[in-house]
Amino acid sequence: MLDLTIGALLQRACRLYPGKTAVCFQEQTQSFEAFGQDVCRYRRAMRDKGIRPGDRVAVLSRNHPGVLKAMFACALDGIVVVPINFRLAAREMAFVLKDSGSALLWVDEFFVPIAQEAAHLAELAPHQLESLDAPLALNAQAEDGLDHTPLIKSDDLFGIFYTSGTTGNPKGVMLTHGNMMAGVLNHTMGYGLGPADVCLHVMPLYHTMEASLAFCQFFVGGNNVIVQNFDAAGFWPMVDRHRITHVTAVFTMLIGMLENPPAASGSSGTSLHTISLGGQAVPAEVLAKAVEQLGEDRLIQVYGLTEAAPLLTYLPREDVRVADTQRHKLQSVGKDFFLTETRIVDDEGKAVPQGELGEIIARGPNVMRGYWQRPDETANTLRDGWLHTGDIGRYDEERYLYVIDRKKDLIISGGENISPREVEEVIFRHPKIRECSVFGIPDAQWGEAVGVALSTYEPMTEDELISFCSAELARYKLPRRVWFLDALPRDPVGKIQKRVLRSQLSDSMKNT
Repeated sequence: MLDLTIGALLQRACRLYPGKTAVCFQEQTQSFEAFGQDVCRYRRAMRDKGIRPGDRVAVLSRNHPGVLKAMFACALDGIVVVPINFRLAAREMAFVLKDSGSALLWVDEFFVPIAQEAAHLAELAPHQLESLDAPLALNAQAEDGLDHTPLIKSDDLFGIFYTSGTTGNPKGVMLTHGNMMAGVLNHTMGYGLGPADVCLHVMPLYHTMEASLAFCQFFVGGNNVIVQNFDAAGFWPMVDRHRITHVTAVFTMLIGMLENPPAASGSSGTSLHTISLGGQAVPAEVLAKAVEQLGEDRLIQVYGLTEAAPLLTYLPREDVRVADTQRHKLQSVGKDFFLTETRIVDDEGKAVPQGELGEIIARGPNVMRGYWQRPDETANTLRDGWLHTGDIGRYDEERYLYVIDRKKDLIISGGENISPREVEEVIFRHPKIRECSVFGIPDAQWGEAVGVALSTYEPMTEDELISFCSAELARYKLPRRVWFLDALPRDPVGKIQKRVLRSQLSDSMKNT
């Protein structure tokens, strides 16, 4: 693989595609050349503040071109970027700032109050907090030009991406330039991206999935359309307006697309040829509805995690089919990406036979260097050159991967393992179900039992749901408690937050 770095992507794009549109934000476009000039201003601003190679610089912002500009500026000068999840509380942001040792925090004006609180808790000085738009008023000097850069190598650290762990404080995932470039190449080849593509970014750019996709467009010379919120009613008109060709979506976004189809908004939606689904596996029943409504050859399902920058496998569009001979693949996350290898192993690290369950492990140039200042956790996760994901899965006879569940999410009832996803797949077959999450709840007799939280299109009862499930599930897998909610808590990437659900419902669980 070429020894490319993220900074080199920008240099290459400005050299090859100077006049082409690089980004569109709030209906305003900017060429690659103009974008590069702004990046030089960010470099000048950081140099004026004494930021040097190896320092960490944090970014707290909604989706905005400045996020990418700050990332590229850091990449060019060997500065390590620390994107911050804007959904965090001030205390959690302060932990990220302090743990990473960030010397500067770029902040979107929308988050100034909480950023000031977090900076105070992290003991940052006032001059270490700066508006994300401030550099645009600067005149960059000659030494800030894109060609005047220190020697950055692919194994140098690009960024620290903090994961939203289920327990304790988040861990900082160290990703090198080489890790991110491997992700870019996986994305580009898997999605077939080219210079005519227009990628819509509605998922947060602080996440590796969306940042990687944005970097792809600098690689191929395509356009990035950046928006701050997903508007289900306005989605298809926006697709037509900008001739969007690709979007990364999560389950809730897909539901919004289906509930507000192109015809209902007077749109054609024909330019959108790729909808890649990530965050968590989409239930097969919902994926089948999407194929039937939106047509074949549009949908791709991907699987990965931050530690893999972020992609491991994908189910290509030609495998997303509702025909009886292929429908089973809708529950799969496909096969390995081009630069990645996966295996399924037992607790001793030995490969399990085809069809049997085990932990999914992976290796490749996209796998992280380790966790920031956490050598023990790094050693536990990276073993013998393999990333241990903590996910349980199996291969079928064609080596398609099926992710069953997270190890820690398995429900153990009376000594029997129950996969929440297996129960969820059955529940989603009921036409009234909009979204659901299955998790373990305390049970005095069996240790754990099955609990379900869901939202519905129409009113239904607990008995109605349990009766529906009883036709397809063993008795011990049936829901013991059902909570009907208006909506389920999700993180910005779209994953249902089981930990938050358990916390919200903990008092009522005690009466189980």
